[in-house]
Amino acid sequence: MHDIGKAVLLRNLGDRYLPIAKDVHQGEITFYEAELVVFGFSHAQVGATLAERWSFPPQLAEAIGFHHDPEAAPNHKQLVHITSLANKIMAFLGIGFETTPAIVLHELQEAKLLGLNLSAMDDIVADANAALQQMPPT
Repeated sequence: MHDIGKAVLLRNLGDRYLPIAKDVHQGEITFYEAELVVFGFSHAQVGATLAERWSFPPQLAEAIGFHHDPEAAPNHKQLVHITSLANKIMAFLGIGFETTPAIVLHELQEAKLLGLNLSAMDDIVADANAALQQMPPT
């Protein structure tokens, strides 16, 4: 859900969004960075606006809106840090366009603030990987 804004941008600005996806896939830039350059806003902001309009709880709208900048979250920092870390775990595992297999997860600010050491992060990654393996192929 945290990336729902990407689908909206693709659907509504596809001719301008597809080149962004190509640049991201080639590892040149992140979606978040490219969106800010091209549009002046990001999928996170679009997603947060949707969440608010759809009457999601405020903490979910905030988690969506600030998952790329968790320190800027005004009220629900713990949930935003969890969402940000989950996003980075997926990139670490190679899920999606943005991949960062060399990232050291337990050294991330989000992991430190959530009190997750190397062992805890290894367990989380193993659990996420196991859950992904159980998903049917698309």
